[in-house]
Amino acid sequence: MREDWIRDRLREFNVRHYIENARTQGRARIEIADRRVAASLYEEVVKFRREEVFVSKDLFITLELAERILFSEHFLFNNPVPRYPAYTNIRVLTWALEANRRGPLNAVWSHCRQMIRLLLQDLISFEVWSLAGIESWQQANCNAQIIRERVKLLQEVYVQAVNYVEQFAHHYVGEPPEDLFALALEEGREAAVIHLTALPQTNQHDEVLFLRTIHISECIFWGILTATYTAIECLKYGLTDSAVTCLCEATSFAGLLKPLFQAFKTMPPEHFAEFRDATGEASAIQSRTYQLMQIFTQGMDEKKVKNLADTPETSDLLLYAHPAFVHLRSILVEVETERIAGWQDVKTQAEALDHALYTWRCIHYGIALNYLPPAIPGTGGSNGAPYLAAHFKHKILDESRHCPTWALTGRNSPITARPILSQFN
Repeated sequence: MREDWIRDRLREFNVRHYIENARTQGRARIEIADRRVAASLYEEVVKFRREEVFVSKDLFITLELAERILFSEHFLFNNPVPRYPAYTNIRVLTWALEANRRGPLNAVWSHCRQMIRLLLQDLISFEVWSLAGIESWQQANCNAQIIRERVKLLQEVYVQAVNYVEQFAHHYVGEPPEDLFALALEEGREAAVIHLTALPQTNQHDEVLFLRTIHISECIFWGILTATYTAIECLKYGLTDSAVTCLCEATSFAGLLKPLFQAFKTMPPEHFAEFRDATGEASAIQSRTYQLMQIFTQGMDEKKVKNLADTPETSDLLLYAHPAFVHLRSILVEVETERIAGWQDVKTQAEALDHALYTWRCIHYGIALNYLPPAIPGTGGSNGAPYLAAHFKHKILDESRHCPTWALTGRNSPITARPILSQFN
């Protein structure tokens, strides 16, 4: 049976060896022969999934995770310069978030918070173990004084993330299993997130902070996005109380960005310079969740059209420039104009969300100025800090802005739309 064959192939892939191999010197130094094996297995998994529609449930789950893990190695084998999905292993994180499946909203938001908490626990534990001298991976440029300040700031983020004061416990999920099935079928999917998302390209200590900040931010963006598009749907039917609840949830997630990036700023620019080249062309411009969050809160940014069009990971998002698309800013204008009952409460909560996101964008812009001088181009096709300067002041309630229509996006070639809850997330 073909199922038996693919099961054997999956079991031949030693996950523990792969992780240790990647983290010992940094993923960029994985032996080409090992990367070729992973790339070949990826092709086999993709081919099997395409040809065999009906398989056992445990195999289906394991194949899905295997494809997401091996995608990065397949990409890096064929394209030595990393891009955002491969560099961050974001497909493993979205698998753990179940971002391709529908579910009760409270469960979605609870899951986001659980992942944020898990990632913070892992990062804080990594820093504390480094201080204690028992962490063996990513120890180049490990500065004890900086780490002490960082741990203090990260613990403050943790307390805010769980919404109540809790005794912090260092998190330990154990050694990674050798078998992919054990990793994929674990309840909660915690081990997969911990072991398979933070795989730095180098042995630089602060690259772990860089990656984990990205991962936590992605969870936050997903929470904001799901809450925002639900608020929009509520407002379409005049359900202002429910919309306020959703916007309050979005604001709560957005409020985590400021303290998180304050902790990120403990990384000296010279430490970032040590691994920046290893990130290749990876850029937040290629983050679909971030771009979707921006589009659903503010609409399509006319100044971003070219960047989105030139970015394969996000080019289909230009379809949101369609005149029939309703985003938060447009429906807020409609609700206020029609004086729908409860509109003032909706506007007040939208202002709170706007303020939280604007505060974070200001911090992000400041970081870019400090870490990326104007003369240095940004990754992912942008021009670095000047790119952020052109966008960070845009707000949800800025009525002077006009979104481009689909006809003005300059897209002549056909694009295929991909829903938010996509199997590709």
